[in-house]
Amino acid sequence: MRAFATVAVPILAGGFCLAARALAIAPAKPPPVVLEWHGPDDCQQAPRLLSEVERIVAGAHGASSLVARVTVDRVGRRWHLVLAMDHAGRTTVRELDAETCSTATDAAAVILALTIDTLGHDEADAGTSGQPAPDAGPTDVDAGSLLPPYADAAPTTSEEPPPDDAGDRSSSLPLILLAEVASDTGTLPRTGFGFAGGLGFVAKPLRVEATLGYWPGVSTDLASAPSRGGSFAMFVTELRGCALAEASFLSLGGCAGAGLTTMRAEAFGVTTPISATASWSSFVADGVMIGRLSRVFSLRLNAGMAVPFARATFEVEGVGVVHRPAAAALELGTGVEAHF
Repeated sequence: MRAFATVAVPILAGGFCLAARALAIAPAKPPPVVLEWHGPDDCQQAPRLLSEVERIVAGAHGASSLVARVTVDRVGRRWHLVLAMDHAGRTTVRELDAETCSTATDAAAVILALTIDTLGHDEADAGTSGQPAPDAGPTDVDAGSLLPPYADAAPTTSEEPPPDDAGDRSSSLPLILLAEVASDTGTLPRTGFGFAGGLGFVAKPLRVEATLGYWPGVSTDLASAPSRGGSFAMFVTELRGCALAEASFLSLGGCAGAGLTTMRAEAFGVTTPISATASWSSFVADGVMIGRLSRVFSLRLNAGMAVPFARATFEVEGVGVVHRPAAAALELGTGVEAHF
């Protein structure tokens, strides 16, 4: 027994050392696909894509001969993904649209996994028949027939949504805040500039906007008595419905609705200070152009008109008419929108 132990122990120890060294120097398993990822900072999903492909193929792959190039861009509030797959000198391109970056990534993972599986079967069949594998690159794989629409087929790997999903959901809420600098020509005695702000609700391609604007005092003199006249200021409340068409980062359309104008006038150059207030409603219509600057902010331009249903007349007794709004007023505005 002592002689057996003397011989066996060194042999076992050497065997363990050789096994440990073999494990230590064993090459790492190759990735399921050689991947190139191009996307914005808020959509860097290369690790997620590789992990998802590995999960779907369940390790049933060898050294990868498939090269995938992924390009992701945001288009409006959706994500557009282009997947180009290269194998054996042939290229197949698939394009996907999704509500979130992760949804598009998971759909691309399904396509890649199906392609890897198909290529593996082709190579196995070629090896069994003794003939070289046919050049059946990804172009011959009808992934679309195997993959349901991305919104239903894209699997999720976690019950908790990834961080970028939360940002996408918050940006898709239909609430917007408006702020603009506006001009009015026709309602006031001369062109005046004011400020407006409000809220909007979006249900593409439609939106509803409610705004409140203020124009500070604009003065005018009587033609017959230059030292006498009035100073006018006004508040304007408008409610409009809009229909917009979206093309890339631009949205174009028209709005129509109703407005309520309240104007206050104060006379000057008279012995006794006089003031008066009048209100009237108007029909408003304008054209709108909105350019997206980022996921949250947009720049807007609008030009339109306001047609009052009734016109007030401001006059100083014994002096004459100081001002009467025009039958139609030109309104211009420029400002920003914040989407939430």
